[in-house]
Amino acid sequence: MRSKEILFVLFLGCLAALGRGVEAADEGIFASDTGIGIKTSTPNSTLQVAGSVAYGTATFSSGNFNAGDQRTILANSASGNLTVNLPSPSGNAGREYLIKKTTASNKVSVVGSVIDSGNTVTLTATSSTNVLPFVSVVSSGNSWLLTGMDGGAISTTGTGNSSLSDGLKLHYKFNESSGTSAADDSGQGNTGTLIGGFTFGG
Repeated sequence: MRSKEILFVLFLGCLAALGRGVEAADEGIFASDTGIGIKTSTPNSTLQVAGSVAYGTATFSSGNFNAGDQRTILANSASGNLTVNLPSPSGNAGREYLIKKTTASNKVSVVGSVIDSGNTVTLTATSSTNVLPFVSVVSSGNSWLLTGMDGGAISTTGTGNSSLSDGLKLHYKFNESSGTSAADDSGQGNTGTLIGGFTFGG
């Protein structure tokens, strides 16, 4: 057999072993009725990793970047404004991206067919914070939803081309500037409250 064929047979063998609940202990991979464990023989979730995890990361510094298999995108806008194009959320449910602006100058625009209620998120550094802005998004299958943001000035503009309200139970933007209440933008009235002494803008 050629080396690629041998590797493929070994891969199929590993899958079969995992499917039967057999331990691949030498590699630290374990399968049970509850899930798959990496570096743990007693996974408590569908997948549990008892160690560090590395994600695909891409860095770009000019023009447009089409987000693909990388989870983290580092945008160096020192030489000019940059644009990150998100793929269609359709067929990508659960996919996450974290986009980080790595220099203070110029702007980084994150563009998608639907991002919350708009289609563009703009990251701009400000002198009032030492944190360069980032934004994280996840696909619901029909739109991109903001799941985190911080640093600088972050704004959402444009009009998305599908509804976020269909079946949505709650939606927190976490863009409050003070207080302990997080408004629910889903229209369901599920206002959130920060606990543990935390406040927005504090």
